[in-house]
Amino acid sequence: MKRLCILLFTLTLLCSLAAAAAAAPIGDADRDGTLTAADARLLLRAAVGLDPVTGELRRDCDPDGDRTLTAADARLTLRAAVGLEDAAESDDVNGFAAHSQDVVDVTALYTYEDLQADLRLLSSLYPARFSYEEEGYTVDGRGIYCAVLGTGLGSRQIVVDVGAHAEEYLNPAAVMADAENILRHYDEPVYRGRTPREILADTDVYIFPMLNPDGVTISQSGLTKLQPGTAETVRGIYEAERAAGRTDATQDEYLRAWKANANGVDINRNALFAVTGRDYDTGVTAPASEEFPGNRSAPEAETAAYLRLFGRLKNPVAALSIHSQGSLIYWLCGQSETDLAAARRLTAIAESVTGYYAEPDDSFVGALADWAMLEKHVPAVTVETGLGGSPLPLAQQPGIADRLRGLILAVADGM
Repeated sequence: MKRLCILLFTLTLLCSLAAAAAAAPIGDADRDGTLTAADARLLLRAAVGLDPVTGELRRDCDPDGDRTLTAADARLTLRAAVGLEDAAESDDVNGFAAHSQDVVDVTALYTYEDLQADLRLLSSLYPARFSYEEEGYTVDGRGIYCAVLGTGLGSRQIVVDVGAHAEEYLNPAAVMADAENILRHYDEPVYRGRTPREILADTDVYIFPMLNPDGVTISQSGLTKLQPGTAETVRGIYEAERAAGRTDATQDEYLRAWKANANGVDINRNALFAVTGRDYDTGVTAPASEEFPGNRSAPEAETAAYLRLFGRLKNPVAALSIHSQGSLIYWLCGQSETDLAAARRLTAIAESVTGYYAEPDDSFVGALADWAMLEKHVPAVTVETGLGGSPLPLAQQPGIADRLRGLILAVADGM
Protein backbone atom coordinates (compact mmCIF):
# COMPACT_ATOMS: atom_id res chain seq x y z
CA MET A 1 0.00 0.00 0.00
CA LYS A 2 2.83 2.41 0.89
CA ARG A 3 4.48 1.80 -2.48
CA LEU A 4 1.17 2.39 -4.25
CA CYS A 5 0.68 5.75 -2.43
CA ILE A 6 4.20 6.87 -3.37
CA LEU A 7 3.57 5.87 -6.98
CA LEU A 8 0.26 7.76 -7.10
CA PHE A 9 1.85 10.85 -5.52
CA THR A 10 4.70 10.76 -8.04
CA LEU A 11 2.31 10.43 -10.96
CA THR A 12 0.21 13.33 -9.67
CA LEU A 13 3.29 15.51 -9.27
CA LEU A 14 4.54 14.69 -12.76
CA CYS A 15 1.13 15.48 -14.24
CA SER A 16 1.06 18.81 -12.40
CA LEU A 17 4.51 19.69 -13.64
CA ALA A 18 3.61 18.70 -17.18
CA ALA A 19 0.45 20.82 -17.04
CA ALA A 20 2.41 23.76 -15.71
CA ALA A 21 5.01 23.35 -18.43
CA ALA A 22 2.29 23.14 -21.06
CA ALA A 23 0.82 26.46 -19.86
CA ALA A 24 4.17 28.23 -19.63
CA PRO A 25 4.47 31.26 -21.89
CA ILE A 26 6.56 30.81 -24.98
CA GLY A 27 9.85 32.63 -24.51
CA ASP A 28 10.20 31.83 -20.81
CA ALA A 29 13.86 30.90 -21.18
CA ASP A 30 14.67 30.91 -17.46
CA ARG A 31 11.57 28.80 -16.68
CA ASP A 32 10.27 31.04 -13.87
CA GLY A 33 6.73 31.17 -15.26
CA THR A 34 6.83 34.81 -16.41
CA LEU A 35 8.23 36.71 -19.35
CA THR A 36 10.82 39.35 -18.53
CA ALA A 37 13.63 41.22 -20.25
CA ALA A 38 15.95 38.55 -18.79
CA ASP A 39 14.24 35.94 -20.97
CA ALA A 40 14.71 38.08 -24.07
CA ARG A 41 18.39 38.47 -23.22
CA LEU A 42 18.85 34.71 -22.81
CA LEU A 43 17.17 34.06 -26.14
CA LEU A 44 19.28 36.68 -27.89
CA ARG A 45 22.48 35.17 -26.48
CA ALA A 46 21.40 31.74 -27.71
CA ALA A 47 20.40 33.11 -31.11
CA VAL A 48 23.82 34.68 -31.73
CA GLY A 49 25.73 31.67 -30.46
CA LEU A 50 26.88 32.95 -27.06
CA ASP A 51 24.93 30.21 -25.26
CA PRO A 52 24.08 26.67 -26.43
CA VAL A 53 20.71 26.17 -28.11
CA THR A 54 19.13 23.12 -26.51
CA GLY A 55 16.20 21.17 -27.83
CA GLU A 56 14.13 22.60 -24.98
CA LEU A 57 14.91 26.15 -26.04
CA ARG A 58 14.01 25.40 -29.65
CA ARG A 59 10.68 23.85 -28.63
CA ASP A 60 9.47 26.25 -25.94
CA CYS A 61 11.12 29.55 -26.86
CA ASP A 62 10.18 30.04 -30.49
CA PRO A 63 7.51 32.79 -30.43
CA ASP A 64 7.28 33.24 -34.19
CA GLY A 65 6.84 29.49 -34.72
CA ASP A 66 9.41 29.13 -37.49
CA ARG A 67 11.31 26.37 -35.60
CA THR A 68 14.47 28.50 -35.61
CA LEU A 69 15.73 30.57 -32.67
CA THR A 70 16.63 34.06 -33.89
CA ALA A 71 16.88 37.66 -32.69
CA ALA A 72 13.27 38.06 -33.86
CA ASP A 73 12.19 35.61 -31.14
CA ALA A 74 14.07 37.63 -28.54
CA ARG A 75 12.37 40.81 -29.79
CA LEU A 76 8.91 39.23 -29.60
CA THR A 77 9.64 38.02 -26.10
CA LEU A 78 10.68 41.53 -25.05
CA ARG A 79 7.47 42.96 -26.51
CA ALA A 80 5.44 40.45 -24.51
CA ALA A 81 7.43 41.21 -21.37
CA VAL A 82 6.58 44.93 -21.54
CA GLY A 83 2.94 44.33 -22.49
CA LEU A 84 3.05 45.16 -26.19
CA GLU A 85 2.16 41.59 -27.16
CA ASP A 86 0.00 38.95 -25.54
CA ALA A 87 2.22 36.04 -24.55
CA ALA A 88 1.25 32.81 -26.27
CA GLU A 89 1.23 29.62 -24.26
CA SER A 90 3.34 26.65 -25.23
CA ASP A 91 0.48 24.77 -26.88
CA ASP A 92 -0.23 27.76 -29.16
CA VAL A 93 1.79 27.28 -32.32
CA ASN A 94 0.85 30.71 -33.68
CA GLY A 95 3.15 32.65 -31.37
CA PHE A 96 2.24 36.04 -29.94
CA ALA A 97 -0.95 37.88 -30.82
CA ALA A 98 -0.84 41.61 -31.52
CA HIS A 99 -1.49 43.80 -28.48
CA SER A 100 -3.38 47.07 -28.69
CA GLN A 101 -1.35 48.97 -26.10
CA ASP A 102 0.73 51.84 -27.45
CA VAL A 103 4.21 52.79 -26.26
CA VAL A 104 3.66 56.55 -26.57
CA ASP A 105 0.99 57.87 -24.23
CA VAL A 106 -0.72 60.94 -25.72
CA THR A 107 -3.02 61.36 -22.71
CA ALA A 108 -0.34 62.22 -20.14
CA LEU A 109 2.28 64.94 -19.73
CA TYR A 110 5.19 63.99 -21.98
CA THR A 111 8.57 64.71 -20.40
CA TYR A 112 12.16 64.38 -21.55
CA GLU A 113 12.43 61.21 -19.46
CA ASP A 114 9.34 59.78 -21.19
CA LEU A 115 10.94 60.52 -24.55
CA GLN A 116 14.14 58.72 -23.55
CA ALA A 117 12.21 55.64 -22.45
CA ASP A 118 10.11 55.57 -25.62
CA LEU A 119 13.12 55.95 -27.90
CA ARG A 120 14.86 53.04 -26.18
CA LEU A 121 11.80 50.81 -26.36
CA LEU A 122 10.83 51.59 -29.95
CA SER A 123 14.38 51.04 -31.16
CA SER A 124 14.48 47.68 -29.41
CA LEU A 125 11.10 46.63 -30.83
CA TYR A 126 11.75 47.79 -34.39
CA PRO A 127 15.54 47.79 -34.83
CA ALA A 128 15.43 47.33 -38.62
CA ARG A 129 13.40 50.48 -39.18
CA PHE A 130 13.85 52.78 -36.19
CA SER A 131 16.98 54.08 -34.51
CA TYR A 132 18.17 57.20 -32.73
CA GLU A 133 21.31 58.97 -31.64
CA GLU A 134 22.40 62.05 -29.71
CA GLU A 135 23.26 64.87 -32.08
CA GLY A 136 24.60 66.95 -29.22
CA TYR A 137 24.06 67.96 -25.61
CA THR A 138 22.34 70.94 -24.04
CA VAL A 139 23.92 73.31 -21.54
CA ASP A 140 22.20 71.35 -18.77
CA GLY A 141 23.52 68.02 -20.07
CA ARG A 142 20.47 66.60 -21.83
CA GLY A 143 20.79 64.70 -25.08
CA ILE A 144 19.52 66.34 -28.25
CA TYR A 145 18.05 63.25 -29.85
CA CYS A 146 17.47 62.60 -33.52
CA ALA A 147 15.42 59.53 -34.43
CA VAL A 148 15.57 57.87 -37.84
CA LEU A 149 12.42 56.31 -39.22
CA GLY A 150 13.60 54.04 -42.01
CA THR A 151 16.76 52.11 -42.79
CA GLY A 152 19.05 55.14 -42.91
CA LEU A 153 20.08 54.09 -46.44
CA GLY A 154 17.40 55.84 -48.47
CA SER A 155 18.31 58.25 -51.25
CA ARG A 156 15.75 60.82 -49.99
CA GLN A 157 15.39 62.42 -46.56
CA ILE A 158 12.72 64.33 -44.68
CA VAL A 159 13.56 66.37 -41.57
CA VAL A 160 11.07 67.03 -38.77
CA ASP A 161 11.82 69.26 -35.80
CA VAL A 162 9.53 69.33 -32.78
CA GLY A 163 9.71 71.10 -29.44
CA ALA A 164 12.00 73.96 -30.45
CA HIS A 165 9.74 76.21 -28.39
CA ALA A 166 9.63 74.90 -24.86
CA GLU A 167 6.06 75.77 -23.88
CA GLU A 168 4.74 73.97 -26.97
CA TYR A 169 5.40 70.63 -25.31
CA LEU A 170 2.25 68.81 -26.44
CA ASN A 171 3.74 68.23 -29.89
CA PRO A 172 6.59 65.78 -29.08
CA ALA A 173 4.14 63.11 -27.87
CA ALA A 174 1.93 63.63 -30.94
CA VAL A 175 4.80 63.22 -33.43
CA MET A 176 6.25 60.25 -31.56
CA ALA A 177 2.80 58.63 -31.64
CA ASP A 178 2.65 59.11 -35.41
CA ALA A 179 6.07 57.49 -35.77
CA GLU A 180 4.98 54.57 -33.60
CA ASN A 181 1.79 54.14 -35.63
CA ILE A 182 3.92 53.81 -38.76
CA LEU A 183 6.15 51.23 -37.09
CA ARG A 184 3.26 49.16 -35.77
CA HIS A 185 1.55 49.02 -39.17
CA TYR A 186 4.61 48.86 -41.39
CA ASP A 187 3.19 46.20 -43.70
CA GLU A 188 -0.44 47.28 -43.68
CA PRO A 189 -2.04 49.47 -46.40
CA VAL A 190 -2.66 52.43 -44.10
CA TYR A 191 -2.20 55.29 -46.59
CA ARG A 192 -3.99 55.31 -49.94
CA GLY A 193 -3.74 51.55 -50.19
CA ARG A 194 0.02 51.58 -49.68
CA THR A 195 2.08 50.31 -46.77
CA PRO A 196 4.66 52.34 -44.84
CA ARG A 197 7.27 49.89 -46.10
CA GLU A 198 6.42 50.81 -49.69
CA ILE A 199 6.22 54.55 -49.04
CA LEU A 200 9.47 54.68 -47.07
CA ALA A 201 11.33 52.21 -49.28
CA ASP A 202 13.76 54.88 -50.43
CA THR A 203 13.00 57.63 -47.91
CA ASP A 204 14.31 58.15 -44.39
CA VAL A 205 12.63 60.48 -41.92
CA TYR A 206 14.92 62.26 -39.43
CA ILE A 207 12.98 63.47 -36.40
CA PHE A 208 14.14 65.78 -33.64
CA PRO A 209 11.31 64.82 -31.27
CA MET A 210 12.30 67.35 -28.58
CA LEU A 211 14.85 69.77 -30.00
CA ASN A 212 14.86 71.92 -26.85
CA PRO A 213 14.73 69.49 -23.91
CA ASP A 214 16.09 71.97 -21.36
CA GLY A 215 13.40 74.47 -22.27
CA VAL A 216 10.65 71.85 -22.17
CA THR A 217 11.84 70.82 -18.71
CA ILE A 218 11.78 74.44 -17.53
CA SER A 219 8.26 75.00 -18.84
CA GLN A 220 6.98 71.77 -17.31
CA SER A 221 8.89 71.72 -14.00
CA GLY A 222 10.40 75.14 -13.39
CA LEU A 223 13.87 75.04 -11.87
CA THR A 224 13.41 71.77 -9.97
CA LYS A 225 15.05 69.48 -12.56
CA LEU A 226 17.94 71.77 -13.55
CA GLN A 227 21.51 71.60 -12.37
CA PRO A 228 22.31 74.35 -9.83
CA GLY A 229 24.34 76.48 -12.23
CA THR A 230 21.70 76.29 -14.95
CA ALA A 231 18.93 77.06 -12.49
CA GLU A 232 20.84 80.15 -11.36
CA THR A 233 21.18 81.33 -14.98
CA VAL A 234 17.46 80.95 -15.63
CA ARG A 235 16.57 82.63 -12.36
CA GLY A 236 18.88 85.50 -13.27
CA ILE A 237 17.15 85.93 -16.64
CA TYR A 238 13.79 86.23 -14.91
CA GLU A 239 15.06 88.72 -12.35
CA ALA A 240 16.66 90.88 -15.08
CA GLU A 241 13.44 90.87 -17.09
CA ARG A 242 11.41 91.82 -14.07
CA ALA A 243 13.83 94.57 -13.02
CA ALA A 244 13.70 96.04 -16.55
CA GLY A 245 9.90 96.06 -16.46
CA ARG A 246 9.56 93.56 -19.29
CA THR A 247 7.43 91.22 -17.17
CA ASP A 248 5.26 91.52 -14.11
CA ALA A 249 4.63 87.77 -13.89
CA THR A 250 5.61 85.69 -10.91
CA GLN A 251 8.61 83.42 -11.40
CA ASP A 252 6.36 80.36 -11.71
CA GLU A 253 4.18 82.07 -14.32
CA TYR A 254 7.20 83.30 -16.23
CA LEU A 255 8.81 79.86 -16.35
CA ARG A 256 5.58 78.12 -17.33
CA ALA A 257 5.46 80.29 -20.47
CA TRP A 258 9.19 79.74 -21.19
CA LYS A 259 9.97 79.21 -24.92
CA ALA A 260 13.77 79.54 -25.08
CA ASN A 261 16.57 77.16 -24.21
CA ALA A 262 18.34 77.29 -20.84
CA ASN A 263 20.57 80.12 -22.10
CA GLY A 264 17.53 82.26 -22.81
CA VAL A 265 17.92 81.94 -26.61
CA ASP A 266 14.96 81.32 -28.88
CA ILE A 267 16.04 78.27 -30.90
CA ASN A 268 13.50 78.97 -33.62
CA ARG A 269 15.11 82.34 -34.26
CA ASN A 270 18.73 81.34 -33.79
CA ALA A 271 19.70 79.66 -37.07
CA LEU A 272 19.04 82.48 -39.51
CA PHE A 273 20.36 85.09 -37.10
CA ALA A 274 23.50 83.43 -35.72
CA VAL A 275 24.51 81.33 -38.71
CA THR A 276 23.61 83.36 -41.77
CA GLY A 277 23.73 86.87 -40.35
CA ARG A 278 20.35 87.72 -41.81
CA ASP A 279 18.74 90.72 -40.19
CA TYR A 280 15.80 89.78 -38.03
CA ASP A 281 14.89 92.25 -35.33
CA THR A 282 12.78 90.74 -32.57
CA GLY A 283 13.24 93.76 -30.34
CA VAL A 284 14.77 91.52 -27.66
CA THR A 285 18.47 92.19 -27.17
CA ALA A 286 19.29 90.06 -24.11
CA PRO A 287 18.54 86.53 -22.91
CA ALA A 288 14.84 86.12 -22.19
CA SER A 289 12.10 83.52 -22.06
CA GLU A 290 11.33 84.17 -25.74
CA GLU A 291 12.35 86.00 -28.92
CA PHE A 292 16.03 86.58 -28.11
CA PRO A 293 17.73 85.29 -31.30
CA GLY A 294 21.15 84.82 -29.68
CA ASN A 295 24.59 86.08 -30.54
CA ARG A 296 26.07 86.17 -33.99
CA SER A 297 29.30 84.52 -32.84
CA ALA A 298 27.97 80.95 -32.75
CA PRO A 299 24.72 78.98 -32.86
CA GLU A 300 23.28 77.37 -29.75
CA ALA A 301 23.88 73.63 -29.18
CA GLU A 302 20.33 72.79 -30.23
CA THR A 303 20.63 74.83 -33.43
CA ALA A 304 24.05 73.33 -34.16
CA ALA A 305 22.62 69.81 -33.84
CA TYR A 306 19.95 70.62 -36.43
CA LEU A 307 22.46 72.19 -38.80
CA ARG A 308 24.90 69.29 -38.39
CA LEU A 309 22.26 66.79 -39.40
CA PHE A 310 21.20 68.82 -42.40
CA GLY A 311 24.83 69.07 -43.47
CA ARG A 312 25.12 65.27 -43.63
CA LEU A 313 22.00 64.67 -45.69
CA LYS A 314 22.49 64.01 -49.40
CA ASN A 315 19.01 64.77 -50.68
CA PRO A 316 16.55 66.38 -48.24
CA VAL A 317 13.21 66.72 -50.03
CA ALA A 318 11.10 68.35 -47.29
CA ALA A 319 11.29 69.79 -43.79
CA LEU A 320 8.55 70.15 -41.19
CA SER A 321 8.64 72.34 -38.09
CA ILE A 322 5.90 71.50 -35.59
CA HIS A 323 4.80 74.34 -33.30
CA SER A 324 1.76 75.69 -31.43
CA GLN A 325 -0.66 77.45 -31.65
CA GLY A 326 -3.30 78.62 -34.14
CA SER A 327 -4.16 75.49 -36.15
CA LEU A 328 -2.56 76.92 -39.25
CA ILE A 329 0.40 76.45 -41.58
CA TYR A 330 3.11 78.99 -42.36
CA TRP A 331 4.88 78.51 -45.66
CA LEU A 332 5.62 81.84 -47.36
CA CYS A 333 8.94 83.29 -46.26
CA GLY A 334 10.14 85.29 -49.22
CA GLN A 335 11.49 82.29 -51.10
CA SER A 336 12.35 82.55 -54.77
CA GLU A 337 9.87 81.87 -57.52
CA THR A 338 11.69 78.67 -58.42
CA ASP A 339 11.11 77.32 -54.90
CA LEU A 340 7.44 78.25 -54.67
CA ALA A 341 5.97 75.29 -56.56
CA ALA A 342 7.47 72.70 -54.21
CA ALA A 343 6.49 74.81 -51.20
CA ARG A 344 2.89 74.96 -52.43
CA ARG A 345 2.82 71.19 -52.91
CA LEU A 346 4.11 70.54 -49.39
CA THR A 347 1.63 73.04 -47.96
CA ALA A 348 -1.28 71.37 -49.74
CA ILE A 349 -0.22 68.00 -48.32
CA ALA A 350 -0.05 69.38 -44.79
CA GLU A 351 -3.44 71.07 -45.20
CA SER A 352 -5.10 67.88 -46.45
CA VAL A 353 -3.84 65.77 -43.54
CA THR A 354 -4.19 68.16 -40.62
CA GLY A 355 -7.19 70.17 -41.69
CA TYR A 356 -5.30 73.34 -40.74
CA TYR A 357 -5.42 76.29 -43.13
CA ALA A 358 -2.41 77.84 -44.83
CA GLU A 359 -1.60 81.44 -43.91
CA PRO A 360 -2.02 83.37 -47.19
CA ASP A 361 0.45 86.18 -46.45
CA ASP A 362 4.22 86.27 -46.11
CA SER A 363 5.07 84.79 -42.73
CA PHE A 364 8.85 85.11 -42.40
CA VAL A 365 9.75 84.91 -38.72
CA GLY A 366 13.30 83.61 -38.91
CA ALA A 367 12.20 80.07 -38.05
CA LEU A 368 14.01 76.79 -38.73
CA ALA A 369 11.61 76.10 -41.59
CA ASP A 370 12.54 79.48 -43.06
CA TRP A 371 16.23 78.57 -42.78
CA ALA A 372 15.66 75.26 -44.61
CA MET A 373 13.73 77.05 -47.36
CA LEU A 374 15.93 80.11 -47.81
CA GLU A 375 19.38 78.63 -47.21
CA LYS A 376 18.99 75.05 -48.45
CA HIS A 377 16.13 75.51 -50.94
CA VAL A 378 14.30 72.60 -49.29
CA PRO A 379 10.50 72.99 -49.24
CA ALA A 380 9.53 73.54 -45.61
CA VAL A 381 6.47 74.49 -43.60
CA THR A 382 5.74 75.37 -40.00
CA VAL A 383 2.65 73.56 -38.70
CA GLU A 384 1.00 75.31 -35.76
CA THR A 385 -1.13 72.90 -33.70
CA GLY A 386 -3.92 73.57 -31.25
CA LEU A 387 -5.87 76.65 -30.21
CA GLY A 388 -5.36 79.05 -27.34
CA GLY A 389 -2.33 80.29 -25.46
CA SER A 390 0.64 78.03 -24.84
CA PRO A 391 1.23 75.94 -22.95
CA LEU A 392 -1.94 74.46 -24.35
CA PRO A 393 -4.19 72.43 -22.03
CA LEU A 394 -3.13 68.79 -21.81
CA ALA A 395 -6.63 67.84 -22.91
CA GLN A 396 -5.71 69.02 -26.44
CA GLN A 397 -2.83 66.54 -26.78
CA PRO A 398 -4.87 63.56 -28.08
CA GLY A 399 -6.60 65.79 -30.63
CA ILE A 400 -3.28 67.18 -31.82
CA ALA A 401 -2.01 63.61 -32.21
CA ASP A 402 -5.05 62.81 -34.35
CA ARG A 403 -4.44 65.88 -36.53
CA LEU A 404 -0.79 64.97 -37.11
CA ARG A 405 -1.40 61.26 -37.65
CA GLY A 406 -0.44 60.36 -41.20
CA LEU A 407 1.45 63.59 -41.90
CA ILE A 408 4.85 61.91 -42.17
CA LEU A 409 3.62 59.26 -44.62
CA ALA A 410 1.72 61.83 -46.67
CA VAL A 411 4.82 64.01 -47.05
CA ALA A 412 7.00 61.01 -47.92
CA ASP A 413 4.45 59.88 -50.50
CA GLY A 414 3.77 63.31 -52.02
CA MET A 415 7.19 64.90 -52.10
